[in-house]
Amino acid sequence: MKIGVISDTHGMFERTRQALEVFEREAVGAILHCGDVGSLDVLQLFVGKLFWFVWGNTDHPDAGWRRVLEAWGLSYPETSPLRFDLAGKRIVLAHGHEKTFRQTFRSPQADFFFYGHSHARAVARLAGCTVVNPGAIQRTALPTVAIVDLLTDQVRHLDLSGQRVKAD
Repeated sequence: MKIGVISDTHGMFERTRQALEVFEREAVGAILHCGDVGSLDVLQLFVGKLFWFVWGNTDHPDAGWRRVLEAWGLSYPETSPLRFDLAGKRIVLAHGHEKTFRQTFRSPQADFFFYGHSHARAVARLAGCTVVNPGAIQRTALPTVAIVDLLTDQVRHLDLSGQRVKAD
């Protein structure tokens, strides 16, 4: 299964929409957002998709956001890092600002660990875990996302036109 990974959208609706077009062309089966979503408008773009996300340090959802997300069929993340299984793989999804981030990073106990916050593209293999930062959509010279094949561990970073770019 191929998944799309995005982070640090910071409310940038049009850039997020462009990223979703990349995901559609890549035929991803699920999308993960590593936090700093920035607005309900951005989250609405993910309605109807197999989607997980976490809150980032600049996200400040009010009490009404839960009702809106639930009405849209999106899960409201209670914790971060978020742990779940997808396509038979153990996934950890974090932003990078969490108090437990360093500990989780050192020992993710997962097949894949996805995070954002730094706005820097990265991919590494640590203790049997593929660690990926997709880069960022906002506050970066080159907005990027990641396409990850959960079966082959292949990771590609793409700009918003769909062109492959190197990790930082």
